[in-house]
Amino acid sequence: MLLRRRVRELVARRKDARRLGSGAPEALSTPSVPCPATPRVVARAALSAPDPQELEAQARYHRDRLALYRARVLSAKPASVARLRELQRASAAADTRLRHAARPDAMAAKKR
Repeated sequence: MLLRRRVRELVARRKDARRLGSGAPEALSTPSVPCPATPRVVARAALSAPDPQELEAQARYHRDRLALYRARVLSAKPASVARLRELQRASAAADTRLRHAARPDAMAAKKR
């Protein structure tokens, strides 16, 4: 809502400036935003332990996506290096989550 009002003001000023023949319109003043007195405290939500089957499915999904995109790159179809890196990063992160959940100390903490 605030953005629409500011755009309308700018458009009106430009129309007036063109009509009057003056140069560029004057700059809009930026509204002051009050800073919070104290920093916000964000409470950590108690997250439940991830389901091992779900983590395996996510890791498999990301590995498959990466494999398909690598095949696309090798087949000389249009492919993005940035997209390949993003898929590699997502696959590595999913594998790391799976390995972390499968560690013996993680399982012991889950039973407590």
